[in-house]
Amino acid sequence: MEGQNPGRAEIERQIEDTERKIKSAESAIAERPDSNRSRSLQITLRNLRGELSNLKAMLERAEDEAPADSPEDSKTKAELDRNKDELDDIEAKLSLASDPVEINNLTVSKRFLQMERNQLLIRLTHETAPAVTDEDIETVRKEVEAKIRIIQAQNAQIEDLKKQLSAAKAQVWDPLRESSSDSTRITVTAGRLRAINGEARRLGAENYELKKQMGELKNEKDGLHRAIGDLTVHVKDAEAHARETEARAMALADELQEAERRIEALERENKGLRDTIIDSRRHGL
Repeated sequence: MEGQNPGRAEIERQIEDTERKIKSAESAIAERPDSNRSRSLQITLRNLRGELSNLKAMLERAEDEAPADSPEDSKTKAELDRNKDELDDIEAKLSLASDPVEINNLTVSKRFLQMERNQLLIRLTHETAPAVTDEDIETVRKEVEAKIRIIQAQNAQIEDLKKQLSAAKAQVWDPLRESSSDSTRITVTAGRLRAINGEARRLGAENYELKKQMGELKNEKDGLHRAIGDLTVHVKDAEAHARETEARAMALADELQEAERRIEALERENKGLRDTIIDSRRHGL
């Protein structure tokens, strides 16, 4: 709502976003420190650092004003700290990675951790809006199925290469063997064997990485299901609390009406006493 100060979770999101912008600006400046763009980025960097300082001060004030954390919130904050450490570690590895398979694997892990972080922030702020949709789960399911199809195709390719390798090895021992009366003599070179072996190893390594990614995607899907379960429980708890609050409000309304009736009765009694006193004074009693 307009006019409200952002909550702790929102401030933390802004801090993370500003820190990413600062890292990006610092990297760009380090690449070409004497360029015009770097000089312009120096100004941007100073502004970002000032903004970061203000956000951290806002976060401190919000933490000072906030009530003491419940055990559940403390546990969630510890999980957020662990999640941030893992994200930072993956960012560092991504900056150094050059192998496409490794980069893809790290990217999948990063996305999973980011989704986990969003769920933890929702849990911490006790939001009831669903952050995970059926479309999210369907997307993950399709990705898992695609990985399975790739793995199955590669397994078939590996089996085919194994058969070629076995046939090639057999032909190495008898390179001039004739397959039929009209066939040409076949000679399989050691280079061909090495190529087949190399291709089999490459596919095996890629197959292994894909299986790892599929495992992570399955974990991600399970995490999404758990998150939906947690949100459902939270919504039910909130609804139960709302019903309790409504019942309490109705009880208080009844008590208020009873108090008003008693006040009216006392006022009538008080008026009767005043009238009696006035009449007594009139008659000299």
